[in-house]
Amino acid sequence: MRLYLGKLLRKVTNKHLFANQGHAELYLKYRPTYPDSLISRIIEYLHQGRVDNKPDGLAVDVGCGSGQFTRSLGQHFDRVIGVDVSESQLASARLVPRSNIEYLSGSGESIPVSNGSTDLITCAMCIHWLDFPKFCDEVQRVLKPNGCIAAFGYEMQCCRVNGKKVEKIEEAYNKSLYFICNKSNQS
Repeated sequence: MRLYLGKLLRKVTNKHLFANQGHAELYLKYRPTYPDSLISRIIEYLHQGRVDNKPDGLAVDVGCGSGQFTRSLGQHFDRVIGVDVSESQLASARLVPRSNIEYLSGSGESIPVSNGSTDLITCAMCIHWLDFPKFCDEVQRVLKPNGCIAAFGYEMQCCRVNGKKVEKIEEAYNKSLYFICNKSNQS
């Protein structure tokens, strides 16, 4: 039941809520940015164990929305692609242009890049919208050997039901929305 409701909610929400241009403009104006320390940690992790000093080529920000995190990646990569299902969100993201950033229509289940082309895939506050098994298959398809995925979100402070703290729910939520970095197993 939960899986079905999740799929239904994703389908309805992705199609309608994020399609509205007014909603996209609000995202661009009010969506919080991410701390520089987060970007630094992701880049540091990506570079662990490297023997070359090659610059990073391609980063893909899945569920980029209006581009807040996508733009943060621009100074660290030769090329950055922001991917979103909402054309309205992409239009808002394009209002703040950067020469090495491109915004493309797509999804986490169908990332519009070549096989083995990507150094880093990020998901900033969006992994809960994705069909996780299909997304994992796409990650494996597009990451370069030793590529990295970073998925992160805001921490929920406390979950309460009828005024009582429900630690099991809070613990599960916090574990599902935390910073994840996994080196690709591709060879």
